[in-house]
Amino acid sequence: MEFEQLETAAFWRELMPDLAVQPDHDQPVTVLTPNETTSNAMLRILDREGYVQLPRSQDVEHMAKLARLVEAVRALGLPPVFSFIYDEMWQPYRRLGPVIDCLLRGRHAMMPHLWAWYIDPGKGEAGWTPHCDRPGRAVYADLRPKAITIWIPLTEATTLNGCMYLIPKHRDNCYGQIDKENFNLDLADIRALPAVPGDSLIWTQDVTHWGSRTSEMAKGPRLSMSVEFQRRDEPPLSNFVIRPDQGMTFERKLALIGHAIVNYQHMHRLDGDLVTAARRWRGRIPALFGLGAIRLGDPSPPAHHLAQDLPSHHEPT
Repeated sequence: MEFEQLETAAFWRELMPDLAVQPDHDQPVTVLTPNETTSNAMLRILDREGYVQLPRSQDVEHMAKLARLVEAVRALGLPPVFSFIYDEMWQPYRRLGPVIDCLLRGRHAMMPHLWAWYIDPGKGEAGWTPHCDRPGRAVYADLRPKAITIWIPLTEATTLNGCMYLIPKHRDNCYGQIDKENFNLDLADIRALPAVPGDSLIWTQDVTHWGSRTSEMAKGPRLSMSVEFQRRDEPPLSNFVIRPDQGMTFERKLALIGHAIVNYQHMHRLDGDLVTAARRWRGRIPALFGLGAIRLGDPSPPAHHLAQDLPSHHEPT
């Protein structure tokens, strides 16, 4: 494949003609606005557990459309993160805008971190290994979050096809610490989070989480996507942030996809020519988002990555 063709909106329109590549304006989305009772309940759960699962928070038919999109992108031999070139991939997160503000206790901005997965049981694949997104740097002194991650299943996520697992906040003896050398894990504290299309999983960036390994007995692959958000009144936790009022043009979306490919090389080793193209797209971010002379260096792997820290009999399978 000539990667230059990925830089043309016409290529993507031909792939999925019924989806929007470069709309004139953000397509209307019905937002999910929690009432006071629901808001208090979500905050109570998040403050104790470090995560909240919101059933029926997304349109199921829309999730099925996005699953077909991820499959089409994968069929081209491209990483599923390219699905974010379409406006429809961003709509579920716009829908959750009031929920994000509630959980962060303040207005939000998007961080430049996004990904999409196709986890194939036929190949014995697994999700990402145990890690924290931003340990110790995304919480206040009282451990309330400055940032959250929103993970959305596009197909059913089961214990057989790689659903999410995590350690609840109140069971993590090192929660909120940058240095987690004294981390202790009781296997009984691990929580499986099966989910179905229509659900949204939201966790703070100090929660240790991972995607399990698949089983050949799974009925199908696990498709999912995630985007990270932080409080808008805090300094950027990762280079820069994107305000909700900054429209997602084709060029901006491609630049963020390039940033994601470069950012997650420690998780996904991709074709060298694709990474070279991704660096070129990422290099356009300062101009596209009006950031001036910001420097986008290659990031390092997460500070707290448990794959090497757990005894072998503690590693998830």
